[in-house]
Amino acid sequence: MPLEVVTTNRIPKSPNPFSLGIKAGGFLFVSGQVGKDANGKVLAGLPEQTRQTLENLKIVIEAGGGSLSQVVKATIYMTDITRLPEVNEIYRTYFTGTLPARVTVEVRKLGGTAEIEIDAIVALD
Repeated sequence: MPLEVVTTNRIPKSPNPFSLGIKAGGFLFVSGQVGKDANGKVLAGLPEQTRQTLENLKIVIEAGGGSLSQVVKATIYMTDITRLPEVNEIYRTYFTGTLPARVTVEVRKLGGTAEIEIDAIVALD
């Protein structure tokens, strides 16, 4: 099965060794995104980071030929799961209709000052 790397210059390149996305077998596997702006700076505050994280996820998905409506599975990593209601409020503005399957996990720490990270699996047409 051939693999296709998905890239975009619309979000900052990570110094870490991973692809933003990989297309394989009719699916797009999107690496975890955090709330970094176009300059590579993690935004301050969980609501701002959540919005930017979802925007970055959307950018990678679109670069791979998909859309948020095709996300079949998302995983959310948070440093404070007690704030999940705040995240859910923003998440609902990005995912409507058939909602993706989802896992939410509390982690001790994410890279830098990130409070949230989201990855996704997308079923491409």
